[in-house]
Amino acid sequence: MPAPTLILAAPALLGPVRGGVVEPPRASELERLLARSDRVGEARQAAAAPPAAALEAFGCPPSPGGLAALTAGEDLTNEVAPAWLRVDPIHLRPDQDRLLLFHAGTLGLTLDEARALAEAVAEAFRPLGARLLAPCPGRWYLALEADPGLEAAPPWAVAGRDVALGLPSGPETGAWRRALTEAQMLLHAHPANAAREAAGRPAVNGVWLWGGGAPPEPRRLPRAVWSDAPEARALGRRAGAAVEDLPAGFEAWRARAAEGGHVVALGGRGAWDAAYGDETGWRGWVEAVEAEWLAPALEALRTGALARLELVTGDGRRWRLDRAGLRRFWRRIRPLSAWLVAAP
Repeated sequence: MPAPTLILAAPALLGPVRGGVVEPPRASELERLLARSDRVGEARQAAAAPPAAALEAFGCPPSPGGLAALTAGEDLTNEVAPAWLRVDPIHLRPDQDRLLLFHAGTLGLTLDEARALAEAVAEAFRPLGARLLAPCPGRWYLALEADPGLEAAPPWAVAGRDVALGLPSGPETGAWRRALTEAQMLLHAHPANAAREAAGRPAVNGVWLWGGGAPPEPRRLPRAVWSDAPEARALGRRAGAAVEDLPAGFEAWRARAAEGGHVVALGGRGAWDAAYGDETGWRGWVEAVEAEWLAPALEALRTGALARLELVTGDGRRWRLDRAGLRRFWRRIRPLSAWLVAAP
């Protein structure tokens, strides 16, 4: 049976890490892969974006536009709406004369808490003809009759930074910003937040609008998609691929993978660490990807058990490597620091 091919989507594997990198990860096999591969595309100077690698793996532009409609199809299978916005729960932390944003992934929010808080917040958006749904702790949605045309930075672009950098703009901006302010007041008075603060947990004291527009259409059509990331799973379904849970590592994937093309899209943990400037967390994630995926994948290339490996990091670059490419011994292996994307 012919060996499978693998596209490994690993967002922010090469940064950028906000604040820079003092000590690069120990990842000799990643350095070898980068040296021996054929590179496609040029790096962008952009914030770390958790969905970007999955989007690029499917040949889609790495834009946050349309991600609300995309993930709504995964999270809200029984709901239909002409347009969607994400309205994700956040924690706003005062810092001198500004407010810093911390996304839901940092809050330890339970589904019961999320639904109780979302029910209260829904009141702020009803005058705009929006219906609020909270199928997941960290992913909330507004179902709309028409796309409001809002321009807003995705949460990872503002993670740990002043929220003023990414507030929504566009038609009827004033009404939407007033709804955000009312949502903050409703959350401030909610008993669920009082209980969180009494337990020493951060309050959910705001929501973040983003991701409007038409969903992206995949241009690559793999045989199967393996991921726990909602963007990758939704893209896989739109591409007509089999959608599987993310395996524990390369060997677990290889034991089940049939011939043909496969996308394995890793989640956004490392990208969120990079966005918040957590160099230690990001470094540990990169080293885990090296051990669990890259090192065994290169060994499988050497033995012919894998036909081709493509690495997609979400910064505009892709690397392709096959068994013959591994023999390019004349290509000098450079330290990982030479490949890292600088933070904006």
